Amino acid sequence: MKKIMILMLVISFLPVIQAATVSGFISDIENGERIQYVSVGIGGTNLGSLTNKEGYFVINSSPTGKIDLMVSHVSYHPKKVSVFIEKEDEEKFLEVELLKKIIKIEGIEVVEDKYRRE
Repeated sequence: MKKIMILMLVISFLPVIQAATVSGFISDIENGERIQYVSVGIGGTNLGSLTNKEGYFVINSSPTGKIDLMVSHVSYHPKKVSVFIEKEDEEKFLEVELLKKIIKIEGIEVVEDKYRRE
């Protein structure tokens, strides 16, 4: 019983763990449509998220101080967004716009093979 009392006393003095949260929407700069499946990560960490079907993301347990969000999608130019988190329990909401990437490919020539093995 004495051990339980000591354990409860120690637990009551532990600081409450709070972490900053970064969330927001990612949209197309030209038409304003929300973009799904965009990768949003905090540079230098393994923290990140993908946007859902509504273009919304949430990253919990963000470190405090200046963080660089790395935003990327295969069809858009990548973007780095710097954010400053002052307090551990702070919640930052962002609206990020991405510019569509134009990918040019050269024509493909299809040639029939006259000699077909059967």
